[in-house]
Amino acid sequence: MILLGVDLGCPLVQALLSILVVGFLTVVSLLKFYAYISCGYFHDRVKMDGKTVIITGANGGIGKETAREIAKRGARVIMACRNLDTGKAARDEIVESTKNENVIIKKLDLSSRKSIREFAEDIIRTEPRLDVLIHNAGTGESKFKTTEDGLELTMATNHFGPFLLTHLLVVLTY
Repeated sequence: MILLGVDLGCPLVQALLSILVVGFLTVVSLLKFYAYISCGYFHDRVKMDGKTVIITGANGGIGKETAREIAKRGARVIMACRNLDTGKAARDEIVESTKNENVIIKKLDLSSRKSIREFAEDIIRTEPRLDVLIHNAGTGESKFKTTEDGLELTMATNHFGPFLLTHLLVVLTY
């Protein structure tokens, strides 16, 4: 059989094709193995006793699972949630599964500068230290919406809010 001017019946061509196929499968297998050993769940058991961690958007999804894992490690977890009802349900579930009672909920709406400032002032007033701040909360709006501050909702929640929160926590603590 001839394909593109190459005789596929020739032993040399068949050997080269075999080498290419085996090489391709080897590369794919090595990539899958690398992904298996390097990606996914963090398996280390580092303890975080005595640490204080704030997680935004911790009432669901990745934020909730992050809060659960950090609570398992013994840290004081502050779940910064826009919706306190779902936040309380998530907190109860995390406390039950981790046996860490040191998980608290605080109200934070990253699309509101007023809410961010109140949250930061509360943290500075009530927390002697802050070791980790995890910005997890976010939104992706398909329609143009504005916040009470006149900002576009997605930009306010995903960019301006986390920046302001970080800035306030850094500036107010020093």
